[in-house]
Amino acid sequence: MPSVPISNTSLSNLQPNTNSNTNYSTSAITNEAQRFATTRYPFPPFILKFNAGKINDKATIEDLINYSKINFSFDLDLVGYRTSSIRCNTNECNLLIFVKNSSSFSFLYSDIKWPDRLFNETFTIDKQPSIPPQLAVIITNVSYKIDFNDFENELRNNYANVLKVIRLKNKDQYDTKIVKVEFSSSKTRDEIISNGQMVINYVKYDVKEYLPQVSILICTKCFGVGHFRKQCKQTDDTCKVCSERCPDVNKHNCSGIAKCLHCGGDHYSNDMKCKVVKQYRADLTKILLSSSNKSFNNNRCNNMPTSTSEFPPLPRPTKSTINGYKMPVGEQNGIMTKLDQILNSINNINDTIGDLVKRTEHIEDWINAKQKFDLKINNGIRSLQHGISRHDGVLFNQTNVIDKLILPAMDDIMSMLSVMNVKEGRALNVDFESRGGVWKNQLQAYREKRLYF
Repeated sequence: MPSVPISNTSLSNLQPNTNSNTNYSTSAITNEAQRFATTRYPFPPFILKFNAGKINDKATIEDLINYSKINFSFDLDLVGYRTSSIRCNTNECNLLIFVKNSSSFSFLYSDIKWPDRLFNETFTIDKQPSIPPQLAVIITNVSYKIDFNDFENELRNNYANVLKVIRLKNKDQYDTKIVKVEFSSSKTRDEIISNGQMVINYVKYDVKEYLPQVSILICTKCFGVGHFRKQCKQTDDTCKVCSERCPDVNKHNCSGIAKCLHCGGDHYSNDMKCKVVKQYRADLTKILLSSSNKSFNNNRCNNMPTSTSEFPPLPRPTKSTINGYKMPVGEQNGIMTKLDQILNSINNINDTIGDLVKRTEHIEDWINAKQKFDLKINNGIRSLQHGISRHDGVLFNQTNVIDKLILPAMDDIMSMLSVMNVKEGRALNVDFESRGGVWKNQLQAYREKRLYF
């Protein structure tokens, strides 16, 4: 992507402002920032872990290229490679392979059958790299009301080499109408981009390229945005944590309290979540996209014939007619501008309605869940009422047994025992006679409901 020169811009304007009362300006987008954003490795590396502390990386790469060409007839195109010992044991090392284009990435990701050895060294691939934007597309205007699982299954059935289907979320973590689709084949993805649409469940959806966020160039000396360390004009170092200047950051006694150099927030000065860095990224993205469009339009115009004899210029219109009414061009342009504003307002209203529909769906889900919970509570109450009724019935039966069976039997038994306790007109057991009289009186009082236990 070509860079756009910035006129009358000095590097001194890009140094960070250490005055906390002044906001840091990111209005100047430098050529260095544009080159940094467009010349980083565009594809994540493939990481091969070898069971050796040191390998011949050049010979290993040549062996991989020859293996791909001989066994798969594929010319593997690489942009670089390097070894690394990060996250490795003593007798291990990693080989990072950077591909040049999406076809080479697709080949290493899904098409190749990796050999057991490269240059007589065994290796493993612990983790596949993430899918780059060059193998992804976005589908717009996907309704909230569709069954997303059915949508995904239909998409996988209609199109080959689909890896992931993700509905993107906004900053508030609400679903949007944009769906990201990742492919393992560059050919499939390029064909879909060329068609400009996908048919899913008999509905045509517009398809666009997926554009990721650009990388931001931040100086490691002053933590200013838009220039390299070797171009920095600041003499002292700057601590990325507390934003204080010091002659040597390695000997700096940092307070440990995070304070951003750009916005004064409680985060590091190189944090990508900083609002100033975010604004710089947005401005840089706009310039890169506009420069790309200008380059495309210029190239297209340069290929057009410009002979005035074959293509004479049209006369400049002075008036225009709308439905038979002659209107000056200026007024017509004003009407078209207002129509554009109305269309933009309608689009904003549609987006707002979409958000309201989504929130309404959340409310409806909450109401349905509450109704289910209330139904469960009511069922529990009815179950308790039924249990109480059964308990009352059992208690009534037991009361009848006591009143009509046990108490009369006890009365008869007491009467019989009282008769047996008398002999020749005298009580054999005076205590029993006394207690028996008390028991009979209590039974009589209970039956007459004058005594309660």
